[in-house]
Amino acid sequence: MKLTKNNILMVIADSLKIGVEEVKIETSLTDDICIDSIEIVKLSADIEINFGIEIKVDDLKECDTAKAIFAFLIKEELKNIIASSFLVDKDKLSCENQLSDQGFIDSKNIFQLLIDIEKHFDIIIGEYIEFDDFSTINNITSYIINRNE
Repeated sequence: MKLTKNNILMVIADSLKIGVEEVKIETSLTDDICIDSIEIVKLSADIEINFGIEIKVDDLKECDTAKAIFAFLIKEELKNIIASSFLVDKDKLSCENQLSDQGFIDSKNIFQLLIDIEKHFDIIIGEYIEFDDFSTINNITSYIINRNE
């Protein structure tokens, strides 16, 4: 399943056995839906089944909204993409540091990264892009979230 906002909302609703209309991107899982610890474990498993991305229960507890879950999963998937495409250790990737400063993104292979982002996140990146939008994993995450709104 593609990692998109609508798919995240659908997986959350299905996992918690509630209507998809009850889950909005800013809905608080603890305050609005009153998710309990058993449902958190189930949601963690359902996310991994549907998106192929592991999210530990403790990490999921820190993500109180669908938007926070979406951002966490995007960052994890970006790390997976970068690690496999550029043969780097995923655990050594920083979300805050410039990708170019980390030594594996340059003017040539940025295009491969853009193609991978389009494919994995079901978005179209236009002709005119701002380099800053793709300079860090955090910036790319924000870009993808904004493109899904």
